[in-house]
Amino acid sequence: MQEQLISTDSRILKAEAQKDVVDIVEPKADEYSLYKLVVSTVPESVTKSVEFSRAVKSSNMNQTIGASAHLITRGDIHNSLMLMSNAGIANIRDDFRWNEIEKVKGEVALTDRAKSLITNANAYGIDVLPILYANNPIYQPSGSFVTTRDGVKAYGVYLKKLFQTEEFQKYIKNVEILNEPDCAGVNGLEYTDNDKRSAAIRGWAYADLLMEAYNSIKYIKPSVQVGAFSTCSVNSEKSLNFVDAALARLGNKYFDAVTEHPYFGSGYADETNKSYGTLIDALTKYYSKFSGNFSVAQRWHTEFGSTTADDGGKGFSVQNQYEQAIKAIRGCNTAKRYGFNDKFYLYCLEDSGTDTTAPEDNYGMLHAYNYSTPYAAKSTYLAVANMNNIIGNATSCETVKDGTDGTFITKYNIPEKTVYIMYAKKGQTAKGSYALP
Repeated sequence: MQEQLISTDSRILKAEAQKDVVDIVEPKADEYSLYKLVVSTVPESVTKSVEFSRAVKSSNMNQTIGASAHLITRGDIHNSLMLMSNAGIANIRDDFRWNEIEKVKGEVALTDRAKSLITNANAYGIDVLPILYANNPIYQPSGSFVTTRDGVKAYGVYLKKLFQTEEFQKYIKNVEILNEPDCAGVNGLEYTDNDKRSAAIRGWAYADLLMEAYNSIKYIKPSVQVGAFSTCSVNSEKSLNFVDAALARLGNKYFDAVTEHPYFGSGYADETNKSYGTLIDALTKYYSKFSGNFSVAQRWHTEFGSTTADDGGKGFSVQNQYEQAIKAIRGCNTAKRYGFNDKFYLYCLEDSGTDTTAPEDNYGMLHAYNYSTPYAAKSTYLAVANMNNIIGNATSCETVKDGTDGTFITKYNIPEKTVYIMYAKKGQTAKGSYALP
């Protein structure tokens, strides 16, 4: 990282034995960012340095909070992971593309960046969730993932070799099979085809691929938890039809976790959406599909977030960083209320670029690697770090008020103390009272 600001100040301080000396130094910068304070004394020439940011460093690694990232392709892996650790974010989700790992037929080799991400994440105590994509022109020229019999078999062979690599053998505990396959292009049927036949074709094809992937991974490393479905939403009939079709095809359990993206359009996740109720309502409807043997699966909500840029009315835009931070924290709280031990991944760790009008460039908790101050903390990063510092070691939570009277109150049980998250509906002032114990 290049230094963006250097400020030098000489001061004379008087010190007495056995007494502390306090001096306040204020960074001359208007960005939430990373700083290093270097102090040298004379005439002894003793130099000490300390790194800090304008965020509260979390003393807890929250094992259920994660972030999606794109560190396989860009940015500084070490600094990104350091900032995740400082914020108490214990999980990272990233793209592992088949066509980049098997460039020559039969030769499977992780890229240097992929190796670096896995090994450095382990050093920081962060779990890597690889998204295992399944498109490779070597085996099938077109389509979002292979659908031919030979292509599916080749995917299984590839996964067996992938899990024999040193990094996957040592460190990978969880994987996700594809990203948003319900939006995939399969046999010419795109996601815009709003009918059950279209969803069924995608669901059937995905189920066949999932069975091959599950069996291949478990053959090499049985302890790995396989996450499946990764639908682009939980509250659309298209996604629900896709799940129905895939489950009908699977017959037996070929996944250990259900993954989905609980994007909730305009507004906050815990407030009533005009079409789908609250996010908890949508999640309840979505997971009602999984009964019997499927009901024991873990739940990983692998993307949730919003952009500060205009997204053309898709419903994922917020006005500013402050609103983005509020939506993230309320989303985390809603997920905890639904299932305390569910994993919840915010999208995403860092902005993809610096164009303030581009939606994808403005989803991050941190500014982009090529920003004027690379990895400068945005409001969401600060909010997540502070949240994890306060409730990151909670053991359970209870819904005290669910918003029906305009007030949301969640009680978090933490060793030796209790913490309450309390707020009102957007644009409203909470009325009434609640007596704390």
